[in-house]
Amino acid sequence: MRGLPRATAALLLLVPLLGADCSGDEEVVYDQLNNTGDTVPVEVGVPDERDASVAELLSNTGSEIVGSVTVSPGGGPVGTIHAVRVEVGDVLVDRVDLVRVNATADGRDDRLLDLVQDSANEGLWFIELQSFGAEDEARTDQFEVQLLEDPTSSQGGADSAG
Repeated sequence: MRGLPRATAALLLLVPLLGADCSGDEEVVYDQLNNTGDTVPVEVGVPDERDASVAELLSNTGSEIVGSVTVSPGGGPVGTIHAVRVEVGDVLVDRVDLVRVNATADGRDDRLLDLVQDSANEGLWFIELQSFGAEDEARTDQFEVQLLEDPTSSQGGADSAG
C-alpha cells in the first residue's frame, strides 16, 4: 500500500472486514405476544431504595395473565442497580424467543434492552440495569416488557400448535 494516502490505505483495510458478514440475513421482525401496555414504574433519584415494583403481564388482548415482571429495587438514588426479572407463564413459555424491555424516561431517548434467558428455566429472563442522571434529578421511568416471538422459528409462529 505504498504510495497511497494513509486514510485510503486504512479504508481499503476495512472493506474486507465490513463485507465479511454479508450473509444476506435480514433483521428479524418479532411478533409481540403480550399486551403493548405492560409496564412497570421505576423511581430514579429518590433518596432511599424503594420496595420492588411488580406488574402482571397480560395477553395481547389483555384478557389473560401470561407472566409477571419484578424490578428490585423499584426505585432509588441515581446510580442504583435494578434487577429486572420476567417470568413467562406456561401458556407462552414455548413461544417466547426473546424478552425485551423498552426503558422510557421523559426527556431521554428510549432504550431497548434484551434480557438473558436462564439456562435452567426457559420461562425466566433477567437483566441488571443501572439508573443514570444528574445527582439532583428525580423522575419515574417506565419499563415496558415485550414478550417476543420469531415468526420464522420452528418452535413458534402461526403454524405451531397451542
